Amino acid sequence: MSKSEANKSDHKRNINEIAGLIESSFAKGNSKLLESLLSDELELVIDSEKVEFAKIQRERAGFILSSFFKRNPPVEFDYVNQGNTSETLRYSVGNYKSSNKEFLIYMLIKESPDHTFGIKTLQMREN
Repeated sequence: MSKSEANKSDHKRNINEIAGLIESSFAKGNSKLLESLLSDELELVIDSEKVEFAKIQRERAGFILSSFFKRNPPVEFDYVNQGNTSETLRYSVGNYKSSNKEFLIYMLIKESPDHTFGIKTLQMREN
């Protein structure tokens, strides 16, 4: 099984499982888990790191997220709001508290035609 096939099987979960994995990845600062939940290409914004990509590859985003979690180790993560903007697009808003800063996390999670889910937009804005 190729890496892309493995990643696709990781995404073959229902949206509640994906939301739980996202929550766990932030709560533990697990960039590898979070990377596995990203779409192949996504929008990534981390304002405190001066990161703003309209389109970035999953692997590169994973590297940036690893660096982010090292600089901002997790203390707490919780969802503030979740909902659907369409049948195939879900949004989630959460608060991420690190040992030194707090961030508002905004995500768009897209369901593809083969019923896999991936984070298409990830914005982390310092409060």
